Amino acid sequence: DTFYSMRRHLLDGNSTILDVEVGTLIYGSGKSIHKSFRDFTFCVEPYLNNPQNELLYFGDLDFEGIIIYENLYKDFKDNVNIKPFCVAYEKMLDKANVAQLPYMKKGQSINISNIFLSYFSLSRQEQIKNILFQSRYIPQEILQRKDF
Repeated sequence: DTFYSMRRHLLDGNSTILDVEVGTLIYGSGKSIHKSFRDFTFCVEPYLNNPQNELLYFGDLDFEGIIIYENLYKDFKDNVNIKPFCVAYEKMLDKANVAQLPYMKKGQSINISNIFLSYFSLSRQEQIKNILFQSRYIPQEILQRKDF
């Protein structure tokens, strides 16, 4: 599991993941993260609730994962500075071979806006769209501990 690999990497004394300084790692559990964020601003430790903090979202690169991020962004952008963990997504894209990627689960909504994609260069946006519109996705597990 990617979260536990990242956690182990940090517990081993590292302070960065993919050369990005990480102070705290939070497990989101897919769509469940949205419910958790409702209480975020008054339930977490003060250091974590600092408005200058930047929270980096990371998950599978599929429609569902993008929609989870975009919904978090829309609902909490006034209270929480949350962005995609672009470096991690770009590493996923670099490791991916489209022909070998798994197919997405049937029935995923494809109604993403441009919020998530806007954080990436035009060439990366095209690469992401190419994968998504072939009904494929990149599981976050493509990144392993050795990648961090």
